[in-house]
Amino acid sequence: MCISPVRVTGRTFLTMLLCSWSLVALAQRVHHFQIRVAVPISSEQQKLVAHDLMQHDPAAELVMDAQEGVLSYKTVNHLSRFECNMMFERRQMELLDFTEVGQEPILTAGWDDRPVQDDPPRYVDTGDRVRDNQRYDAFKAAWIAAHPVEYGILTAPREQQRDSSHE
Repeated sequence: MCISPVRVTGRTFLTMLLCSWSLVALAQRVHHFQIRVAVPISSEQQKLVAHDLMQHDPAAELVMDAQEGVLSYKTVNHLSRFECNMMFERRQMELLDFTEVGQEPILTAGWDDRPVQDDPPRYVDTGDRVRDNQRYDAFKAAWIAAHPVEYGILTAPREQQRDSSHE
């Protein structure tokens, strides 16, 4: 029995490529966020926020009710409350609520509603140095309190860091 080779044309190849890509896309988890901001929202702010969210995921679905200050955002990319808050602060908007539909509420550090995360704090430069420093210092203090062992390892002299990594 002889198996003949299959001739693949450009159109067939493109169809196979698109089908395989769509299977990968279907396998990704969709995050559905309900976001509430303080009103009123100007038309300029609506455009800028829509642009920012679509930059985060060009294939996302965004529904915005400017009168109520409610946004529904569906994306395959994760978005943290902190990232969302920074996005809205850049547009002089106040984030009131940020919930991922179907998920447990996020524990917050308290001062600026940044989620308590396992990763060390990062400094985010929004152009407002005073608020950026306050936000970073508050999250750093909360992270140190929640992770004293990790903080001790990070701040230990080099010899101690090597010794603790071999244990």
